[in-house]
Amino acid sequence: METLTENQTFWRKYEPALPILFHYLLAGAMWIWVGQMLISYAVQWFQETITNFLWLFILLSVILALAIYKFGFTNIVYKNINRLQQKRDSICIFAFIEWKSYFIMFIMMGMGITLRTFIEPNPYLGIMYNGIGGGILLSGLIYFKPIIQFIKNKNNNSIE
Repeated sequence: METLTENQTFWRKYEPALPILFHYLLAGAMWIWVGQMLISYAVQWFQETITNFLWLFILLSVILALAIYKFGFTNIVYKNINRLQQKRDSICIFAFIEWKSYFIMFIMMGMGITLRTFIEPNPYLGIMYNGIGGGILLSGLIYFKPIIQFIKNKNNNSIE
């Protein structure tokens, strides 16, 4: 049990806190939304530059998305899930990701905006956007595992 100072108690009283399950939902929804947004950019660029080799660009995108999902973002998601499971029942709404991850997120957003500003959208950029977007979207689905597990456990407890 953690002991709170008077100042910590004051801030905790007014922090915008939500139960941990909402953090999973918020994180999963955000990751899926960002992934979908990146994929929609890629699809638009693919449609603007339809070639005989469109199938190849899509295939490369899917392979890249699966690789990024498997070897990149799943580690981050599981790290976030494990971190959230160690927290108390209700925590600040902004704690669904680590504070240092906000810095990384803003860097990635800045890089994406820079790429779209200074590089003419093309199928090659679409492969990268589709790959990263697909990896993010698939990884975001993992956040729903603890919610499903909680619902299953709650249903099993109510039956007994």
